[in-house]
Amino acid sequence: MKIIKPIIFDASMLLSSNAVEANPAWLIGTTYAKDDLVDYGTHIYISLVNSNVGNQPDTSPTQWLLVGPDNIHAMFDEQVNTVTTSSTPLEVSVEPGEIFNSLALINIQDATSVTIEVTDGVSGPVVYDQTIDLDDTVIVDWYMYFFEPFNFKTDVVITDIPPYSSGVINMTLSAGAGTVGLGNFVFGNVYDLGLTQMGANIGIRDYSVKQTDEFGNTTFVARAFSKRMDVSVYVKNTAIRLVSKVLGDIRATPCVYIASEAEDYSPLIVYGFYRDYNIDIAYPSHSIMRVEVEGLI
Repeated sequence: MKIIKPIIFDASMLLSSNAVEANPAWLIGTTYAKDDLVDYGTHIYISLVNSNVGNQPDTSPTQWLLVGPDNIHAMFDEQVNTVTTSSTPLEVSVEPGEIFNSLALINIQDATSVTIEVTDGVSGPVVYDQTIDLDDTVIVDWYMYFFEPFNFKTDVVITDIPPYSSGVINMTLSAGAGTVGLGNFVFGNVYDLGLTQMGANIGIRDYSVKQTDEFGNTTFVARAFSKRMDVSVYVKNTAIRLVSKVLGDIRATPCVYIASEAEDYSPLIVYGFYRDYNIDIAYPSHSIMRVEVEGLI
């Protein structure tokens, strides 16, 4: 099991993005009406009053309400369902400013391929270049071969990037036509905690509402869901101290949990937090760790 501990994103890390923001930037001399939307900093705010002028959105809670991240920065927040969208291709360049060796793309929407290029500095040489085909169509018989619609991967992890303190990540998310989207762009350092054992449990926590009235009629309101995962991990006893320190450091911190990198087990990738873990020091050379992971919405 591997964990990508993210580098905390700062707006200064974003070198460029071709994503477009639909809402206008806030201007100090402009008068805004109630319910007007503006882009300020990295977030969208909605006006709570009429004749709203000269009130800086992030310091005027009685005049402005924070709605959420703007389109350009939605991929860098801690929520999976806030998505940066763009007409294909979506091109983003990020300079973390410190050493990193891994990244994850979570909640990819409508893209057919992604290219990750890492350079040593903004104009430096290319030190890593990989294009990943996102086709994830599963064919098990002849009927599906002819009639099953195409499916595409929604999550991608890369854990073999050479570490450079001055590295720049250039990400291109592409499709044949139309709009592509990305929920989370996570970059950081990967820690290998041990070997995931058979018997892992995966599923979702569904927040949709299902109500049945007195006549037996059932109505559904589709809402968001979060992934969940419960795994056992084989940990060498010589690594118990390191594993305990890593998990202690990332408590209450969103991370990317990778129980398996095998393509058939892609659902065992969860961006979220661990609810609980325990280590059973069961044998002279190794122990068994149980980790319960809750995905973010």
